[in-house]
Amino acid sequence: MLFSIGIAFMIILVAGFWTYQGLYSSAIFFFECVIATLIAFGFYEPLNGVWVGSLGAGIGKPLAFAVLFLIPLAGMKAATDHYFRENLRFNVAVDRAVAGIFGLLSSLVLVGTALVGVQMLPIGSAVFGFERLAVSPEGEVSKKNILFKPDNFAAGLASMASAGSMSGSANLATAQPDMLMNLYGARSCVQTEDTHDVPADCIKINSYWETRQIDAVTAKRETIGLSRSFETKEVSGGKLLVFDIILGPTAGVKDKADIYFRLPQFRLIGPPPETKRSAQAILACGSSDVYVNKTHNWIQVQDGQARRLVRFDPMTKFVLNNNSTKEVVEQGKGYRICVAFEVPDDFEPWYLAYKNGGRCEINKAKMFKQTPPKSGAIAMGNTGPGRSLGESSAAKPKPKPGQEAAGTVGKPTGGATQIANATDVYVTSKIPVPVSRSESVVSGALKGGKLDDCHFAVELEEDIEKSLEVKEFLVPDGKKLVILDADKNQPLSMYGRALNFSSNVLAQVTLTTDKGETYFAQGFYAVGKTSGKTWVEIQYHPEPDVPERCVAKPKKITKDVLQSTPKEVRRFGYIFVVDPGVKITTFKSGGTGGGQAVTIEVP
Repeated sequence: MLFSIGIAFMIILVAGFWTYQGLYSSAIFFFECVIATLIAFGFYEPLNGVWVGSLGAGIGKPLAFAVLFLIPLAGMKAATDHYFRENLRFNVAVDRAVAGIFGLLSSLVLVGTALVGVQMLPIGSAVFGFERLAVSPEGEVSKKNILFKPDNFAAGLASMASAGSMSGSANLATAQPDMLMNLYGARSCVQTEDTHDVPADCIKINSYWETRQIDAVTAKRETIGLSRSFETKEVSGGKLLVFDIILGPTAGVKDKADIYFRLPQFRLIGPPPETKRSAQAILACGSSDVYVNKTHNWIQVQDGQARRLVRFDPMTKFVLNNNSTKEVVEQGKGYRICVAFEVPDDFEPWYLAYKNGGRCEINKAKMFKQTPPKSGAIAMGNTGPGRSLGESSAAKPKPKPGQEAAGTVGKPTGGATQIANATDVYVTSKIPVPVSRSESVVSGALKGGKLDDCHFAVELEEDIEKSLEVKEFLVPDGKKLVILDADKNQPLSMYGRALNFSSNVLAQVTLTTDKGETYFAQGFYAVGKTSGKTWVEIQYHPEPDVPERCVAKPKKITKDVLQSTPKEVRRFGYIFVVDPGVKITTFKSGGTGGGQAVTIEVP
């Protein structure tokens, strides 16, 4: 919005300046701007051909466009200032009014042409914060324009001139139909890995068909993944054209098998020139469900998932490679997916464009199918693959020796109100750090050779005699122990907060199941070093009257001790007593957020 307001302010300033220069000067400058604009639009591609080999199309095209606009404009302005020094006199009111009109038109052409040049740059879909497409909270996509639409004005002026008296063998409307949307689609890239410019033959159409149904997806973040639900919706006031395509290896990153894209990079151009109607560029609205996301632990497309036709947010990023999307690999050819476009009922497709350069002509007689082919993507409703993303798709971690089960932890939440972040989670009755029964506080807490209700801090012996070694907790009948190792996340939320808890703080340290059941921490263990000695502190209350108030303050291992202990030596974790058969999904240690995702199925 700020960028759009800034452009509007610039247009007003330029118009105001030429208003006070007078009708004669502002009229001359307007025609100079128009001539320079037409030169730039008409010849930037041939000039780019001179240096594209060394500069590349990403920089070569906008550079050629800028050179052909600025140099002729500067030359004409210098020539008219030199040879047309006298002014014409008009009535003051007429002079100011008409000069203002020419000034406004000049500013629209001048600023608009500059904006078109900027939009040719490989800078991503947003131009200084301005995004051509807007998505409402309901998921509806709408087109946005800059205030006063200067770029539309300049492109429309050039297109109109090239199709009229200045038309040649190929006019601008044919070479660059719906230029601004085409430019937006071409640069709508995944910037860190994507490539903007691709060869024309990188895309191939196998077939296409019509449908009026597509699945709308609703995603909810859960644990370390997503829960997805689908609803089949009818297209109102038009239809969907779905194209079964193959993206060849040249459509992706050079010397890599990966292809990164966003759906707006696919554009359907139509109608063809023989219809004598203005062509438009329609951006793709949906595709095969080839969505993967490492952050959500969904690293591979499920079997059959790509058969689902889904409407995606235009900002969604996709990657095709031989690992994540092996289901759509066409050996020796590339990747086979479906791309959908929402069009009017009378729309006639001309060609399919991809990124900057990819193009495939559409032959209806050979390509159109009355029904989707067997491999074509279709709406499936809230059934079929791809409904649940996250932990269900990942292989379960293998337990280590002494563990009954192991789990995974999600991304740390951080923040000053978060006491600690989980680093590992597992089910075991083994004590993380074995202790010696030679210590009276340890032997006094034993029951049947196992550690029962206790709270002690003792010096850690490196080599404990086997006969004296205490390795296990006493677990209540019908229960399981879950131990969650924790670590520092950010300043202000370090071990100091993790260990300096009183009963009211520890009440916030919980595990939550997928059914909403909550388990409070019933103990902790900590290892720290002070005065040259390593200490271990264990607190364990397996059967307290009030679980959320059972843990007391530390005796020995304070926050300062842990912070001064080298990371490879210090250890800390929480102990939970849970019911067998539950599925743990969330760890929370203070704060107001949703907690940190953990996933473990307790045997």
